[in-house]
Amino acid sequence: LGNYNEDMLRIGDSLGFHNRPGARFQKWVIDSFGFRGPEITKAKPDSVVRVIVVGASESFGLGESPGMEYPAQMQRVLDSVAPGRYQVLNAACPGMTPPRIKYFFDNWLVQFDPDILVYYPSPSFYLDNQPIPDSMNIAAINRWRPKHSLRIVDKARIMLKRFIPHRLQTAIRKYLRERRQQKAQDGWVFTEIPQDRLKLFERHLRELIADVKSHGVRVIIGTHGNRFGKVLSSEDEFHLENGLHYNPRVTPEVALAFEPAANKLIENVAAADSCVLVDIARRVPKGGEYFFDAGHFNDRGASLVAHLFADAVLSEDSLRHPLTADIQ
Repeated sequence: LGNYNEDMLRIGDSLGFHNRPGARFQKWVIDSFGFRGPEITKAKPDSVVRVIVVGASESFGLGESPGMEYPAQMQRVLDSVAPGRYQVLNAACPGMTPPRIKYFFDNWLVQFDPDILVYYPSPSFYLDNQPIPDSMNIAAINRWRPKHSLRIVDKARIMLKRFIPHRLQTAIRKYLRERRQQKAQDGWVFTEIPQDRLKLFERHLRELIADVKSHGVRVIIGTHGNRFGKVLSSEDEFHLENGLHYNPRVTPEVALAFEPAANKLIENVAAADSCVLVDIARRVPKGGEYFFDAGHFNDRGASLVAHLFADAVLSEDSLRHPLTADIQ
């Protein structure tokens, strides 16, 4: 038994649940301050605009090649326009909800003197079995320990999935989900968009934005993209059922309807709270050319997202400090 799995990258402590400083696992490298990427100095270099990226696994990077997650690509895009002016820190961590990000920002990230915060939210967290709590339970987080597993068992599980046709995996997952939902008590299954969860998402989002802006940090926020168009392919159905494994209360219809509703909410919040909006949902095409699975980017998708967020950073910064270089 050992800890040779993705849990090696994370830690629960007084800062909440975040990346483990100095961790290494497969293609992922965490620096000594808990950011994914190369080592930095804690003190912000003179004349540098420091951009902190927050979010969950979509921003941390999951399906991309090493160094191709969108924050890393965004750094290269910004360097191509204004070399040395911008420093992008990837503070994203899988599972980071708005309240977790707010706590982590107040207790850690603010110490890095950020100028701009880029946030790519994950609305599907608000379809979890239980509502996202308003505050951090540090005592419970401190009790968290990485899972122990045999490397050979993990590798065998991965290899087995590769040999099972996706159509069969989809059918099995669908059967198990429907069976569980049929046995559930009345009201447990979300048969329509849960409005109370949308309202909770809005409140948490606005609290995070207000907190970040109270420190003089500008906020750029994105809508959430996914691979699902109006007509689903068999591969789309495979990824949809795989995602529903993490949201067992949700029907496919509600899952597909929830994201546009959440994105409309993000648009409204951005307008009301004077944030820069980047409409990832509309700008990144649907389908497997841009997505690794249901909602995580591949290299091509991450490249497009990097350029969209970089353009927003350059535009926001040029309002205060005009650049002579053209924005690509």
